[in-house]
Amino acid sequence: MIRQKILILLTAAVLFAVPAKAGEVDALANKLAEKRVIAYGEAARIISESDEKTRTLNALPAVEGTASEPECA
Repeated sequence: MIRQKILILLTAAVLFAVPAKAGEVDALANKLAEKRVIAYGEAARIISESDEKTRTLNALPAVEGTASEPECA
């Protein structure tokens, strides 16, 4: 029961949170699998979903006037 809740929360965090670096998601999923909180298959699925989400976000065009690009006065 607790394992399912943790898995659901982790999956939600991975899919809906601000995109984390891929290495961070990989490390977290692998650590949870090592601690037997989730199965290695679930860790692989989470990593795969994270990679897919990252690819999708990277494919989106940049929006003008965002914080990443300073405006000229």
